Amino acid sequence: MNSAATSVSLKIFLAVSFAGMPGFCSTAFAFPEFVRHGYFSCTSCHVSPGGGGILTDYGRSYSAEKLSARSSKGEEEPLHGALGGEPGQGVRRWLLVGGNMRQVQTVSENRSARDGRWIPMQRDLELCVTGGPVIGCVTGGITKHGMREPDGKSHYGVRKASVQIQAGESWLVRAGRFSPRFGVMVPDHNAWIQSLSGRGIDDERDQLEMTFSSEKFEASAALDHGHSDKPEVAKGFVANLMTPLLDTMRVGASYRLQESEASAIKTAGVFAAAGIDEKTFVLAEIDQQSIEAKVNLSAPSDGASRVASYFKTGRELSQGVIAYAVQQIDLKEGGPTTARRDMYGMGLQLFPRPHFEVDGFVGKVLSRSDFAYVNTAWLLFHDYL
Repeated sequence: MNSAATSVSLKIFLAVSFAGMPGFCSTAFAFPEFVRHGYFSCTSCHVSPGGGGILTDYGRSYSAEKLSARSSKGEEEPLHGALGGEPGQGVRRWLLVGGNMRQVQTVSENRSARDGRWIPMQRDLELCVTGGPVIGCVTGGITKHGMREPDGKSHYGVRKASVQIQAGESWLVRAGRFSPRFGVMVPDHNAWIQSLSGRGIDDERDQLEMTFSSEKFEASAALDHGHSDKPEVAKGFVANLMTPLLDTMRVGASYRLQESEASAIKTAGVFAAAGIDEKTFVLAEIDQQSIEAKVNLSAPSDGASRVASYFKTGRELSQGVIAYAVQQIDLKEGGPTTARRDMYGMGLQLFPRPHFEVDGFVGKVLSRSDFAYVNTAWLLFHDYL
């Protein structure tokens, strides 16, 4: 294969990879691998029932005691302790404060071309006001990233807002604009399952969601009304069902329907998160998507299908130090082209102190259509406020 062709394959890989980064417009900072500590639901540590976003007081104390390599008393508190006060006392009885500052340096190269980018993934501030069983949350930050804007500048505004009501011990109702819940909800910015299930760029949707939780299973369903500021965004429905098989293992299934005047996109998947022991975990998900034209047009997407799988295993070498390996497959069939990509690599995740995360990854991507390899690496810096 000549150098021009390899350069084109690198550019295509970069475009597809960046399009699938949920971190561009997501507060997906959750750790489903904590199932190894016996956590079945995300609400132990997060306000959001889907995980990610603002932490509860328990989630902050957990991050200091179980996640970070070292910590000092009170270091895990909101805004690095600037808010003051004790959990449950004063203003902190009704106000939760958080946010995320995430930056990533990416590098991808083949024999003839190389591309490196420094990307501001998140610059968010999040506030939640609690009043008995009712919690209202709002997130402000980057809504449009400069790398995708003609003027090269990032735009800021309110990106998420929701109200959730705890209706009894088992029922939770949430309404507003937030990210869809689908699958194992990994936060990895290069996970192809993210873009497949609609958790990538502009993933916030106007939704009405209901969640039922019990010791035997957790089920959620949401009506997706699209995006009030973007009428072209498809509307639909998303549902999840999850159940524990063991104390440190949960399995589930997800389904999502997105409909517009021109097409219907159906995505279904199964997933699992398991703790082999207190230090070792496995995450797995496989999703299948089909696109059907609803009008009599020769749409290239009509009849197209896509399958993506994700497998991650890791081990805590010492508290705050996690080594992991990832393997992914992305297969597209139908339409004008058929293509398959494979990714595999290894990484090291560090939590030196509360609020800080450093994550480095190196791997390879193989394009099966031309058997061309692309070397990829990234280094992520994260400060959760």
